[in-house]
Amino acid sequence: MPVYFLQFEANVAPDHPEATEIGGALINCWIQSATLAEAIDVARGWLSEDRWIIDEPEEAREVDENFYAGNAAGRMYYRRALIDGAVIVAHRYPIDEEPHADHERH
Repeated sequence: MPVYFLQFEANVAPDHPEATEIGGALINCWIQSATLAEAIDVARGWLSEDRWIIDEPEEAREVDENFYAGNAAGRMYYRRALIDGAVIVAHRYPIDEEPHADHERH
């Protein structure tokens, strides 16, 4: 089954336990799924449960081992998704910051 990489820019929901501390996050997801649409639905469900507010993915594509040549961290997350079915990594930033270039993008 293919693995899809999704990246979302997220805001915290008002009832998030750390809503007064977190400004938002860049959230990367590796989801093993039959289709891209299904992977997006799975990610949306989990992120909603974790009290994140997201729009459409900033990036959404099928990936494989070759996609991560020279990117050890990305390869590690991809391989973990093959084992566990999904990996979600949130690069959070404080409430008084905006997302910027030093937040990791894949």
